[in-house]
Amino acid sequence: MFKFRFTKPVLAALAVAASGTVGRAVDPEDLLVFRWANLLLKPQLNSTATYTDNLFSGNDDVVNLNNRIIRPQVDDFIWQVSPELRLQYGQLAGNFIVVDLTYDQLMYLDHDYANSHQERVDVRSNFQRGKFTLTGTDGIHFLDSYQGGVQTAGLMPLERTEILLNHRLTFDLSEKTDIYGQIDYNSYDFAEDLELYDQNTWMMYLGSTYKPKSKFGFFAEGKYGQTTVSPNGTLPPSPDQDVYGGFVGIRGNFTPKLSGSVKVGYEARDFASGAPVENGESPGYIKSSPAMAASLVYALGPKTAFNLSYDHFTGASYQLAGQAYVFDRLDLLVSQALGSGGVWAVSAGGGASMGRFDESRSVDSSGTVTAIFPKRTDLFFTPSARLTFKPRSWLTARLSYEFDRFNSDGVQIVGSDPNGIPQVYLIDYNNHRFMLQVAIGY
Repeated sequence: MFKFRFTKPVLAALAVAASGTVGRAVDPEDLLVFRWANLLLKPQLNSTATYTDNLFSGNDDVVNLNNRIIRPQVDDFIWQVSPELRLQYGQLAGNFIVVDLTYDQLMYLDHDYANSHQERVDVRSNFQRGKFTLTGTDGIHFLDSYQGGVQTAGLMPLERTEILLNHRLTFDLSEKTDIYGQIDYNSYDFAEDLELYDQNTWMMYLGSTYKPKSKFGFFAEGKYGQTTVSPNGTLPPSPDQDVYGGFVGIRGNFTPKLSGSVKVGYEARDFASGAPVENGESPGYIKSSPAMAASLVYALGPKTAFNLSYDHFTGASYQLAGQAYVFDRLDLLVSQALGSGGVWAVSAGGGASMGRFDESRSVDSSGTVTAIFPKRTDLFFTPSARLTFKPRSWLTARLSYEFDRFNSDGVQIVGSDPNGIPQVYLIDYNNHRFMLQVAIGY
């Protein structure tokens, strides 16, 4: 797995500088913002204390063939310290590029063998010249932390590398019409000893917008891309896929209080193989489904806002070769500012997701079916609440609560590995988390 360490000494020094701002009789901006012409450097420091009652996403009621708990439910206290350096060139209202360099140090009170560190690089950009506008959002993340859901790695943190790239080029044909091209790329690369599939997906979009009014427009777009899947550990090879589809939608400010985007369409994922075995071979098959994406913001008043998002799409499993799924996710967040000074705010909401997975079959080199994994449905619920205190523009404190509930009808023991250790497909679990975060910086 690709891994690169890059910022620890620099960001550690910045953390000392940032923490030293408290209690000094100087303007915090003198120490937290450095200016050279159009370039801004902003050191920042985040510290988060988290209590979780289910570090491993386990369940004491799920046992193996010897009546031993597969993955226990244990609690722990986690402290994360994250110094960060933000580099900003240009004004955010015009042409700009913002680069965030972040280093995370994770420390576990009772499971110090899992202590780890992470590095993250995130970039936002916007450039406009004449009738052309180029926007981008990119990220490279070297992560080593516990993960729940279908990507749970068990008793050890999930070491992984994420690369996320998104760029969109728009050309204004007139005041009312434009054409645009967009390219997305995402890569999820897990450590070699993890029984999960690496995935790399690139996607190209071509579309056009018509704006009957200056603040919103209708659009139509088509997309085509490919997903490459690579096994880790002892997993068998998995087929690559072609992905294509089309959408129509609307985006912009629909009313003085409602803004966002909605698009509907259809997409298909063409697997090179994975269908039931015929004459010793597993032919390809196509997984197709309606597709939808919505992201809406409703400002009920100057202090109250509702954020709603919904996605419906097809995907490929991280666990089983050639397994497709249809995924739905709904997220709602309600935020409310308290008082007249903007110091206090509360928010509450949560997410609900459902993945419907097709039957998957493992086939050996002779074409013999060695295992059949039936259809299943995964449900994931994540309600949360947060209280925010911001006494200064450079100082923020947050108290949060999060709850995860994962449930799948695919929970089963599917046999043993060569050493006789039972292989558990999925485990239902609950996880309560309480977090206190303090952030220093602009």
